[in-house]
Amino acid sequence: MAHGLKFSPRTLSKYKHGVAYVSNVDGRGIFSVYGIFKRGQKPSYDLVNILCYVAGEIRDGFLVERLTENELVPILESTFRLAVGKAVFQPVAIEEAAKLLVIPCYEKAKARGVELLSNCEDEVQRSFEFYERVSRFCPYSSEEEFVMAKGGSEVKKTFSHLDLRRREFDAWWLEKSELEHLGCALPVPPVNYPESGQLLSGGGMIDFMSEVNNQRSKISAWKKRTLEKFSIPVNFERLVGISRHQALWYTWKGDLKMGVTMLESAKKICDDQSSERTMNARIPVVELFLNLTQIKLARMGECEGQFNKVDWQLSKGPQCKICHAPAKTETNDASPGTWILTCVEKDGRGKIGTDATRKTLVTALAIVKQIKDLSKFQTTVEYSLKYSLEIFLEHSFVNLYWEKKPTPPMTEVLVDEAVILFVKAIDSENFDPYGWGESCRIILQELMSKHCNEKLSEGTISDVAQLFKRAFESQIVQNIYKIQEVPQYASLHDDTTSLHQLSSVMTAMSVAPSIANQFLFKWQGKTDKEKKKALSGSFNDLLAATKKVYGSYLRNNLPPCLSQNSGSSQSVCNKKECACQDLAKFQDYVVDLLSSGRNPVSFLSCSSEGNVTLTAALFMDNSGELISDMMLCHDMYIYEEIMDVDNHEEFAKCPHLAQLCKFACGEIYTMLKVRMVADFKETIWRKNASLEMRHCFCCGQMASEDVNLLKCGACKAVVYCTLECQKKDWKAGHKQKCHTLRKP
Repeated sequence: MAHGLKFSPRTLSKYKHGVAYVSNVDGRGIFSVYGIFKRGQKPSYDLVNILCYVAGEIRDGFLVERLTENELVPILESTFRLAVGKAVFQPVAIEEAAKLLVIPCYEKAKARGVELLSNCEDEVQRSFEFYERVSRFCPYSSEEEFVMAKGGSEVKKTFSHLDLRRREFDAWWLEKSELEHLGCALPVPPVNYPESGQLLSGGGMIDFMSEVNNQRSKISAWKKRTLEKFSIPVNFERLVGISRHQALWYTWKGDLKMGVTMLESAKKICDDQSSERTMNARIPVVELFLNLTQIKLARMGECEGQFNKVDWQLSKGPQCKICHAPAKTETNDASPGTWILTCVEKDGRGKIGTDATRKTLVTALAIVKQIKDLSKFQTTVEYSLKYSLEIFLEHSFVNLYWEKKPTPPMTEVLVDEAVILFVKAIDSENFDPYGWGESCRIILQELMSKHCNEKLSEGTISDVAQLFKRAFESQIVQNIYKIQEVPQYASLHDDTTSLHQLSSVMTAMSVAPSIANQFLFKWQGKTDKEKKKALSGSFNDLLAATKKVYGSYLRNNLPPCLSQNSGSSQSVCNKKECACQDLAKFQDYVVDLLSSGRNPVSFLSCSSEGNVTLTAALFMDNSGELISDMMLCHDMYIYEEIMDVDNHEEFAKCPHLAQLCKFACGEIYTMLKVRMVADFKETIWRKNASLEMRHCFCCGQMASEDVNLLKCGACKAVVYCTLECQKKDWKAGHKQKCHTLRKP
C-alpha cells in the first residue's frame, strides 16, 4: 500500500475472490499479509493475517471469520493507520498472493519441520487453509512466469544499481549484533569530505584522493571478508527469499524494471549457492545490503575506529516506544534537546515495568509481608507482575540477534504462565522476598526453555534469567524492605478499615492500565463516525448538565470558591439582563460560548444546535496514562484548565456567570466521560464478542461449527468449550479473578 493510502470498501469490488495487502519485506526477511476472502453471494468476509519469514517460518497470525463489511472496514482502517511509517503495503489479488507468496512460505516451514506456533497452532493451520483453497484460482506457477506475463520480457535491461534512498530499503542492512554473531569485522567509516577551501589549497586534493583510494580498498576488503562469513545456508535462503518477494511486490506495484532486477538478483544468488561460492558483492541486492550497512553503522558511530556513540538511553521522542515511559530532556551544552530514556540503562538493560507499576508491586508485596495474607492484594500483584514482566522481556529481547528473538505468541504464553507460578510461589506466612526472587528466576528460566527453545539457546535463557534476578532484587526486593520501614505499615494488620480501603485503591490502580490498553486497542479499531458518536452528547444532555449546575449554585447558595475567586467583592450579579439571572439565558449562553471561535475549553466543542462533543485528542495518548487517569477519576488536567482563576474573563465578564460556565463545562465533561466509558464497556461486554473470544480459556480449543464456546455466567469475560474446562480453570485461578472481571 502506498504511503498514506487509506482502505476503501470499493477496493473489495475490484477483486473476484478477495484482496490481499502485502507488505514490503524488511532486511530480516519478515513480511506480513492481510488476506480478505469473500464468502457467499451476499458477501461476508474472512480476515486472515500472517507474519512470516521468507525462508520458511510462521511468526504470528490470526483469523476472524464471517465479518460484515461494516465490521471489516474499521479493523483495516485502524491497521493501516498504525502501519504508516512502519510498513509499505500493496493491494493484490488474493489468489496471486496465496499461490506465489503465502503457500510457498508455508511449504518451506513444513519442510524445515518448524513448529508453527505452539500456543495457537490450530488457528494458524486454519489460516493457511484459506490460502490453500483460493490459490487454485491463480494461473501462474512461479515468480518468473508471473513477472514475465506482466511484461517482464519487454524490459531490455535490468538495473545494476539500487537507489539507497528508497523508503522500502530503510531496514535492508546488517545490524551490529548480526555482524558480531557471524564473527564479522565492522566496516570502515565513509570518507569525510573536506571543505572546498581545504580541498583546493596546497596538496589537499592529492591527499583527499589518496584517502579515498585507501578507504575504497579497505571497504572492498571488508565486503569480501564479510561475505565469506555471511554466505551460510540461512542467509542464502534469506536474500533469495527477500529478492523473490520484492520481485512480486514491485510487479504488483507496476514497477517491472525493479521486479526483473530483484528476480535476476535471486537467480544470481542461487547460482552462487549451487556453485558453493560466496555471494557476489556486485549482485544488486547484496551490494545494497553492504552499502547500507556501512552507512547506517557510520551514522550510529559503530564503524571500525569510530567512537561508539550508541547510547540505548537516547531517544528520538519524549517516551519509550516499548513501555511508553517518559524521557527526560537533556539540557547540557553538549547535546541540547536530547531525550534520555529513564526505563533502560546505557547498555540497553531494561527495567522491570514502569515507575508506577514497580511502586504498586513493591507496596502490595510489602503489605503482604506485613499482614501475612495475600488474598486482599492478589489481583494487584497479578496485574502488576504481568505488566512489569511484559515490559522487562520486551526490553531484554530487543538487543538479541534478530533470528533469536522469540515470536509474540511465545512471549505471550510465557508471561501468562509465569505470572500464575510467580504468585503461587508467594508464601504469605513466611514471605522471604529474596527467596521468592530466586524462585521466580528458576520459574522464568524453565518457562523460557519450554516456550522459547526454538529461538533462545540455553546460554541466552540463563543470561536473561540472571538479568531478571538482578533487576528484580535491585528494583523490587530491596525496596520492599525500605518501604516496610515506614511507620504506617507496622500497624496495618490492626487497622482493618484502612487495609480494606488501601486494597480497593491499589486494585483499581493496578487494573486501570490494563483497562486503558484495552480501551486504546478498541478505540483504534473504531471508525471516525463511531468515535464521534461515543464522545458526543445531545442538546438535551447539555440542558440537563447546565440545569443541574444552575440548580446547585443559585444566587443565594453560592459555593465558597465563587465568592473567593470571583475577583470582585460583588460576587452576585444584579443586572437583570445578565445570563446568570435566568436558566434559559444561561443555557443559551453556554451553547453560544462553546460553539463560538472564542471557546475557552480546548477539549469541548458544541454545534449551534447544542450538540456537545469531547475532542478525540484526549484519547490519542498512546501511553494509556491519560486513559488510566480518567478511569481512576484523576481528571486534574481537565479541571485545572476549566477552573484556572486567571481565565474568568474568557468565560464571561460577569464573575458569577463565568463561574457558572466553568462548573457547567466540568459537568458536561464528566457526563461525556461517563458516556464514553459506558460505550467502551458495552463494546467489551457485548453478547457477540467473537472478535475477542475465539478460543477456550482453558484448553485453547478454537470456536467452530462443531465447537460452541460458552461464557462464564458470572463475569461474561472468558469462554469455555466444555463444563470440565470451566471447572478446571475455576480451580486453576479464575475463581480469584472472576469478581474483578464481572460486568459493571
